[in-house]
Amino acid sequence: MPVPARCRLNALERVPTLSGGLVLVVDDAPLVRRAIERALAHAHRVESASDIDEAITHLKTGVFDVVFVDLHISGRSGIEFYEEVSQRFADRVKKVVFLSGGFGQEEIAYLDQRNLPWVRKPLGADELRDLVAELSAGR
Repeated sequence: MPVPARCRLNALERVPTLSGGLVLVVDDAPLVRRAIERALAHAHRVESASDIDEAITHLKTGVFDVVFVDLHISGRSGIEFYEEVSQRFADRVKKVVFLSGGFGQEEIAYLDQRNLPWVRKPLGADELRDLVAELSAGR
């Protein structure tokens, strides 16, 4: 099944294989976190964080294969998170995938300039599994 057209995937070849790996989901919406956890739990260990500070705590103590981060999370933006991760956890930068219900032109330009992958929400369970399969294939 092809990956949905509403995803920008050409940056994902830099993301390592996820098979059985550890995934971090950073989103302030509990339903979104739980949905992603359920969709991926069949093949991956999934941890979640409700805000950027909690996500940073996870990154201090674990090595994650990929981090899904909400672009518009309470308090700080996903881009701020990416910039902090770039400075403090450089080995994890290539593993960030941005999620949002709406991307502005400036946000898309920022992500595209840095070749960062992004996905528009809502993303169904099958689409999410397809996306992870695409990541796992080392595209």
